[in-house]
Amino acid sequence: FIAAVGADNPHKCEIAPALMARARVVPDITAQAEVMGDLRAAIEAGAMRRDDVHAELAQIVSGACAGRTSQREIFIFDSTGTAIADLAAATIVYQRASADPAALRIALN
Repeated sequence: FIAAVGADNPHKCEIAPALMARARVVPDITAQAEVMGDLRAAIEAGAMRRDDVHAELAQIVSGACAGRTSQREIFIFDSTGTAIADLAAATIVYQRASADPAALRIALN
């Protein structure tokens, strides 16, 4: 399993297109990854097509599509970042910090 989270603009690429082609690729949002993810670089290199994408993250999480089925299977999560994921992470951090009186407190005014 590889979580590729650094190719968040059209000029970045972390994963070789040949490796992308050998893996089951799961972007957070396919249309966005086609424009600025490692999927973009693989398509540009001719190593992949949009139709080669295994599933989007939401499909894996919801159980609509299978995740990894064996230790030998290469899965690449091609994350270009989404506002909803940032909001979910911020909510968890806020809830945990609010529940712990010893947590670091900062004024946001």
